[in-house]
Amino acid sequence: MISVVIPTKDRQGFLMALLDVLEQQTQLPSEVVIIDQTVEPCVFPRSLSKFSIHYLHRPDIGSLCEAKTTGVEYSTEPFICFLDDDSRPDTEFLAELLSGMHETNAVGMCGFVQNYEHQSKILKWAYPIFHHGFFRGDRIGVFGNDNPDCLPNYIKTHQVTGGCSIWKREVFDFVSFDLENKFHLFEDIDFSFQVNNVFRDRMFIDTKARIEDLHKEVGNRDLPQRFRMRMQEARKVYKKYRASGQISSTDYVFYLLGRALEALVASVKQRSLSPIVGYYHGITKHI
Repeated sequence: MISVVIPTKDRQGFLMALLDVLEQQTQLPSEVVIIDQTVEPCVFPRSLSKFSIHYLHRPDIGSLCEAKTTGVEYSTEPFICFLDDDSRPDTEFLAELLSGMHETNAVGMCGFVQNYEHQSKILKWAYPIFHHGFFRGDRIGVFGNDNPDCLPNYIKTHQVTGGCSIWKREVFDFVSFDLENKFHLFEDIDFSFQVNNVFRDRMFIDTKARIEDLHKEVGNRDLPQRFRMRMQEARKVYKKYRASGQISSTDYVFYLLGRALEALVASVKQRSLSPIVGYYHGITKHI
């Protein structure tokens, strides 16, 4: 019933830990498709017998969008779940998502990131000022909720978090990942935007499908590089949608201002100009 697709690179230990967790799911996947972009192929220390594994050693793949596209092509089940290799779903995660898809008639749904940092009062105040239209998401407000048990089971959304998401296979007959722009930080935002244009109001956050995100434990890219990448990808999505009027210049300018303020605050905290430099390079360097 469910194909789990896991893009991975240079994280064999985290990948094996995730496979162990998947073996404990109350709703087992029918198959797991691993797209490994590591130069050396992964060595599995033991056999996994509870589901089929399709291991694709593809160091030639150069982007998350391409890895996910390859995973979709090799998967066979009617529901496709994407998991980051550094995610840790609860044992009921897949069962909750599958139940939610049936109950809501959703085409796409993501779980609830339960170790997401709670929003500060400043962020709650500043976010709606600088994020509009394409750039306005509702996931942060849901994940950063102080008491998730008080939330509804299913919350409509127009942005699904890609690393803990499930989709009906039919979605990929109409929508595809952007192989030209090779988004990474904006990959799930761009894909969700396309899906919502075709399947209006049929995406949800399932607050009972709990999952932990170990990005910080693994180690994110350094902050200046993240600012640079984020601003470069923001430029790409603006160029992609401005001609059709789906992103307004005003929304883009407000987003730039908000990120500039964020870079300034980060530079003050770190007592370094590197976040501002990363931001500047992101909006000025050729892409």
